[in-house]
Amino acid sequence: MGSPYDTSESLDRRRTMVRSVLFMIIIGTLPFYLIGFWLWGTAPDADAQEDINVTEDIIPPTNTPLGQGALTATPTLRSTSTPFPTLPPLQFTPPQFQPPVIQPTAVPTQVIIPTSTTAPTLTPLPSNTPIPQPTATPFLPPTDTPPPSDGGGDVPPPVDAPPVDSPPDGGDDSGGGDDSGGGPPGDGGGPPPGG
Repeated sequence: MGSPYDTSESLDRRRTMVRSVLFMIIIGTLPFYLIGFWLWGTAPDADAQEDINVTEDIIPPTNTPLGQGALTATPTLRSTSTPFPTLPPLQFTPPQFQPPVIQPTAVPTQVIIPTSTTAPTLTPLPSNTPIPQPTATPFLPPTDTPPPSDGGGDVPPPVDAPPVDSPPDGGDDSGGGDDSGGGPPGDGGGPPPGG
């Protein structure tokens, strides 16, 4: 399967190119195959024996040296083979070289005997001491002491408002269930409205 960018035209072109290249290779090698088959067919049989019929019509060859009569042979001395020259007798094979054996001499070596040393002292591990628990300090309630005045006198000292008592039935005269008792809501002056 081709890539998503190939179209059917490019696939067909590619197949046609491959087919044409392979066809050209076949056409180019075909003459060599034909010549090989022809040589194979015309080769002589290696197992067949050749029959040679000798007839009387064949004249046997004569041995005539070249230039006979033109050259006269002059006698020459022939070389004689002489036996090997006499050599002096072989001597004994020389012995192999053996280096002299050097006996090692005893050399006293200095022996160092270690002196005894004291063992190192072990450091004790830290003890598991309990972590001290924080002590509870008494909580002191706030006091109603006025801050020191700096002599300006612009800020009056704070005054605690007296608690307002609400009626026991929880109702008030306005009928709206509104806490308008002068204190902030939820100051503990009475039950919550609607409760």
